[in-house]
Amino acid sequence: MGLTDKPLHPFLFALYPILFLYTHNIEEVPLTATFTPFILAFVFTTILLISYRFVYSDMDKSVTMTSITIILFYSFSILTKLSDTINVFESSETKNGYMIAFSLSIALLMAYTIYKSRRDFTMITKSFNVFITTLIFLPMINIISYYATLQGTPYAGDKPVPGDKNKAFINQNDIYYIILDGYTREDILKSVYGFNNTEFIRGLEDKGFYVASKSRSNYPLTYTSLASSLNMEYINYLSEQLGTDSSNRNIPYQMIKDSNAARILKSLGYTYINLRSGWGATDHNEYADLEYSYSGFGKQDEFYSNLVKNTILQPIIEPLMAKDLSKARIYTFEKLKEIATLEGKTFTLAHIQLPHPPYLFDRWGNPIPAENREWDKSAWGEKTKYVEQLSYTNKKINETIDEILASSSTAPIIILQADHGTSPIAQTWMEDIRKVKKEQLDERIAIFNAYYLPDNGSIMLYESITPVNTFRVIFNYYFDGNFTLLEDKSFFSNNQRPYDWIIVEK
Repeated sequence: MGLTDKPLHPFLFALYPILFLYTHNIEEVPLTATFTPFILAFVFTTILLISYRFVYSDMDKSVTMTSITIILFYSFSILTKLSDTINVFESSETKNGYMIAFSLSIALLMAYTIYKSRRDFTMITKSFNVFITTLIFLPMINIISYYATLQGTPYAGDKPVPGDKNKAFINQNDIYYIILDGYTREDILKSVYGFNNTEFIRGLEDKGFYVASKSRSNYPLTYTSLASSLNMEYINYLSEQLGTDSSNRNIPYQMIKDSNAARILKSLGYTYINLRSGWGATDHNEYADLEYSYSGFGKQDEFYSNLVKNTILQPIIEPLMAKDLSKARIYTFEKLKEIATLEGKTFTLAHIQLPHPPYLFDRWGNPIPAENREWDKSAWGEKTKYVEQLSYTNKKINETIDEILASSSTAPIIILQADHGTSPIAQTWMEDIRKVKKEQLDERIAIFNAYYLPDNGSIMLYESITPVNTFRVIFNYYFDGNFTLLEDKSFFSNNQRPYDWIIVEK
């Protein structure tokens, strides 16, 4: 029996959609994200194959029906998209019901046809094996070539540790770096969204925060913004290292996980805590001393979520994931309150994907029904929903800050900072960024940026401070660092060419 005669194709059909999705997100998703789907796919395929062996006495019939079932299982999103072109269904629930019934009908018809057939299925097994092996060869080549090119990719790390360790032992301030994804500045909220955020801003100031009223992000994308702020430097050198045509995220992801700020603080006796976000570089972090993650469907990363949405499980799993996603967002706030009670000095990185879409809450924290949620890039245009979710975010921030301040034995250092502003343009598909209007650039880089720096630390701040200087200020003031403050600049690029920057004039 040759390799093409073996019952391999059901397993390869089960693995192909995972590999296909991974290759299209390879610069955003670590290879380890595929491990759990691979295991589940293998187990699912094995169970199917064993089940069909009880129905069919012939192995080739069993593997053929197993592959057909797997193809139908993964084709659900294609069927629903095709049905959208007809537009005859009153609701998504009705559409999903019809599509499930259609898929099951095809499966039963094929099962019956194969059961009654007297033909030899050996050639079908061989043909399926050859077909799927050829199909799976392409993503495998892409994955291998991608990781081969990464072998010599430099990472700008291993920098000297500044600061006075003796003073570090005197200073017992916990440090909270809280990233509020897509939280725009007060003036943009008023002019673009028609929302007055003054009450929230004044409330923070009454608590002792300094709110930088003219702050801008240094970069417009989460991974370039955080790579810059956490390493206290501009990262324009990546244009030369990676090339302006590259969209490789490996280096900025690594810079976020193993940042210079975290290295310094760990060397000064701090425990590094990462609150897992479910997104890219701020999800699992092997360099953190402690990690906390919500347990449930909501803890799953974007890769897993997108994979499930393509299967026939989508109508069942997606509402559960959406419900749990809301709980996962709230979990981060609740965990932040607990960290203040831990012994020893802590540095906490909490990337909270609020008020960024998808829109999960109204202003009172009530969940938005799944069918009314916006998940894609066009969600930025839903201004009312953005304001509603931002209002609830404000409420959770206030509760969390009050609890942290009340529970801390020593006044903490707290940074509330957006990674970027709102998005009036399609970040992914805008090819010529030099044609973007000035007001669109300004909206994207205008950010909310607030600091709680005890012991009169706010004297180091100014209204136009940008994230690149955040930790420079902290190390200089609290740990006798000797960092020169950098000129505050902002650069713009898009997801297609993230390292092809243009400067955004003030």
